[in-house]
Order: sequence, then C-alpha cells, then structure tokens
Amino acid sequence: MSLPTQDILINPYEQYGENEKRVFGSQQLIVPTFSPALNARFDYGGIEPAQVMMVGAKFGVGKTYFILNWIRFLMAQKFRITFFSLDMDFRRMFIALLRQILEKGRVESTLQWKADKETVKQKLIDSGYFDYLRIYTNERKVLSFDEISYICEKEKPDIVFVDHFSKVWGTGDNIFKESKRTAEFFWKAKQNLNTIFVILIQMKKGGHQQKDQNMIPPGRDEYKGAGDIGENADILLSLARPDIDQTCPEEYKKKIVGALRKNRLKDESITDHLFWDYSNVTTIMKDTRYQ
Repeated sequence: MSLPTQDILINPYEQYGENEKRVFGSQQLIVPTFSPALNARFDYGGIEPAQVMMVGAKFGVGKTYFILNWIRFLMAQKFRITFFSLDMDFRRMFIALLRQILEKGRVESTLQWKADKETVKQKLIDSGYFDYLRIYTNERKVLSFDEISYICEKEKPDIVFVDHFSKVWGTGDNIFKESKRTAEFFWKAKQNLNTIFVILIQMKKGGHQQKDQNMIPPGRDEYKGAGDIGENADILLSLARPDIDQTCPEEYKKKIVGALRKNRLKDESITDHLFWDYSNVTTIMKDTRYQ
C-alpha cells in the first residue's frame, strides 16, 4: 500500500510562508513590567499575550503593592489595564496608587488630595490614570467569573489584574474544589481575548525544611493550595520579604526577593533571585543588585 505522500509532504517554501504569516503577520503586543531585571528573564523583554501569570506571596509581603508599581508603569506606557481590586476597597487602593504617583506617604498624599485637588488631578491625568486604567471592586457587588469575563470582553484590555484569587465570587472557602473551574475560565479567556491575566494568590504556610521561612521565595509546591489554577499557570512569580523576620540580616532589609518560574521548567531549582528595593513610605519598588 503506497502512502498518499501528496497529502503529507509540504513544500518548504509554502510551509515557511504559512508560518511567517502566522508568527509575523500580526504584531504581538509584548507587555513589560516595571522591572528591567524581570523583563530580561523573558525572551522578548516582557510577557507575551494569552498568558496566565500567578503572583504568590505569604500575607503581608507586598504582592498588591508589587502590581500597583506595575500598573503605574503601564499607565505611563499607555497600555489598557483592567484591575479587579477584590481585596481592597476603592479608597484604600486609590490612596495606595496615589502614594506612588505623588511619591509621598499615606498621610501626606491624603492631605494634598484634600487641599489641592486640581494639582493632584493633573498628576493623575499625566500618569494615564483616567485614560488607561479601569478599576472594579467588590464593594457594591461581589464579582463572579461570568461578570469578570463580560467586563474583559467588553473592554478588551491588554492586561488584567485580579487581586486576589480567593475573593472572586464562587471560590468560597474551598478554593481547591473551585480551582479547576477557575483554571478553565482563565485559560479560555486568555485565548479568546489574546490578553494577559495576572492573578494574585496568598500562599499557604509551608516549607518546614527551610531554615528561614521568609528569606527565599516559596517554591512551586506552594501553589498547590490553589489547585489547577496554580499548577497550570504559564508563569509563576513568588515573592518574599525577608525583613518580616526579625532575624533577617541587615543587607536584606527593605528588599523584596522574587523567584521566577515558568511551567516548562517544572521543579528545577532557582538560584538566581531578583531583588527590589522597597519604600515603606511610597511603596515604590526599584531594581537592585544584591552583592
């Protein structure tokens, strides 16, 4: 029996032409982060569309402030952002972002907002706050998966932030049982919208084998508490703040440490960590090279 080779073999020039159209025909929008050091870890200097990124940390490390730094950078670069701030009400979130834009503390930012709204409003305009950022909270109505999907399809943002996973209506207290449905939801949404979803999650306590719980960011196994959504994310970024621990060495003070994992790396150990300086006043984070 002869093989129908005419249906199997493809002319290399035709194959290349088809691939060129698929890969290079439409310009993909690469979304960078506020951190050049983090951007350098990605092939194209940022995150490609249709990706789900998990940002995980234990309580109090600063994962919300991490993404607010990112959002402030993206507004200035004119990326369209949809932010589901489900863990903070609008007022707290607004003040947190205002602290970064004004580069002042909470009290000073609030006083300036009350005393000179026109100046503050102009700085918000210059930052892109009104043009490129859309914010939704759980204050009036707890948001569901379907509502988040509807909003994203309507606005078609370049990047979506969800802060945080367990606050989406439908997850309830048993996150693990709901995680399969959640994973399927974000997987379909990222493909249909060709956008990036950044999902925040509070990591479980663990790592008893570690001498210092806060010194090194948790590993991939820490995401198991999120079930399928943690296991199937395209990108995993773990954050830690060593100075939560009173025994932290002085050189680690006021730094947030990050460990980046891509799922294709599986469980390979990460020895090269990222370090960011962290301001308790403005919550601004900047790259730093730890020596």
